[in-house]
Amino acid sequence: MKNLNVLVLHDHPFSRMVIVTALRTMVDGRIYEASEGATAITLLKACGGIDIAICKLHHEGQDGLAFLREASRLSLIHSVIASGMPEAALRDSTASAIECLNLEYLGDLGVAFQPARLASLMAKFRRGSQRHAPGHYALASQEDVRQGLKNCEFKAYYQPIVDIDGKVLLAAEVLARWHHRSHGLLSPAHFLATIVSSGLIDDLFQTMFEQGLAMQADLRRQGVPTMLAFNLHPIQLTSSALSERIEDMLARYQAPAHDIMLEITEDAMVSTPAHILDNFLKLRDMGCGLSMDDFGAGHASLDRLCALPFNQIKLDATFTRSLKTQPRAATIIRSVVEMSKALHVPLVVEGVETLAQQARLRELGCTVAQGYLYARPMPTDHFVEFCRTHVGVTTPQGAASTALPSARRYP
Repeated sequence: MKNLNVLVLHDHPFSRMVIVTALRTMVDGRIYEASEGATAITLLKACGGIDIAICKLHHEGQDGLAFLREASRLSLIHSVIASGMPEAALRDSTASAIECLNLEYLGDLGVAFQPARLASLMAKFRRGSQRHAPGHYALASQEDVRQGLKNCEFKAYYQPIVDIDGKVLLAAEVLARWHHRSHGLLSPAHFLATIVSSGLIDDLFQTMFEQGLAMQADLRRQGVPTMLAFNLHPIQLTSSALSERIEDMLARYQAPAHDIMLEITEDAMVSTPAHILDNFLKLRDMGCGLSMDDFGAGHASLDRLCALPFNQIKLDATFTRSLKTQPRAATIIRSVVEMSKALHVPLVVEGVETLAQQARLRELGCTVAQGYLYARPMPTDHFVEFCRTHVGVTTPQGAASTALPSARRYP
């Protein structure tokens, strides 16, 4: 627990002092304190963000939750420890609210402060699972993005999709990263909104698709076939030329369509179902796989799953993250596992970050997973090496077929 920066937000001076005093024996980093949310936000802006916020939420009501919403929006905190919530139902709902803000919920201190309890919760912090680094997401300008595309600064990164034990590589999701000439490596949070509003999403997709196909061709020549999954933005599905462009690129790289999976989120399927269905049928007819991404996050997942020709489901990471705070999450996951088996639509579980989550998901019948526990998104050379280290591993019976039915298998 060295070098952790912590904020204590508590309206009672004595209680705040007790927590701060205990923290000084546990961490070497900076400890900040505040009595109300607005002051806390000002502190965090000045210091650039902290690792853990210890917040009294029960008596502060909307002020405490408003602080977390604002701090999350500004990416100023990573994890939260709640304080002073005596009712189990209130603890559960608060945990859900914190998780929905894309913050890691470490637990509740309880009504009577115990240093050992605080130390235990602090020890659960995992910097490696951070979902977004402290600091603002400054959106790039349209001119900057165009220049970046022209200079080939956008690079494909690959996050492996593996069997639940993490021993067998089954596929990889292709993700965009920007090697900015001045600001270094940038995630989509810095540029995707500008890409979409500027009408450049097809340019970015083509860049990622061609880089992925080139890497895939190199691996194929080495006798290492792999399946790649590419994300389609909702706006792309309205184009009548989508399937033709994909078919042209596949032909140019002599890439088999059955080694390509296209991931589409549910919100892509609301506004223009006729165009979408036409594109879906053409892509499936070509041999490409279609994956319903973030399954369960929208309002009509089951309806879309019935109506559209998906041959894979990716369960939204929210359910994995909720396993430790919401008992019903396990029931939902088990039901989705059974449904996927009954429909013969393979299931990939997203957002696996801890060994505890992995063990519970295995108990619930999950066989294929993706998340930081196994590997972070990596550049081409690292992914090629990752592929080599996983070739030749005996695939657990049913694991590969459960993940990607149309993919070639590893030997």
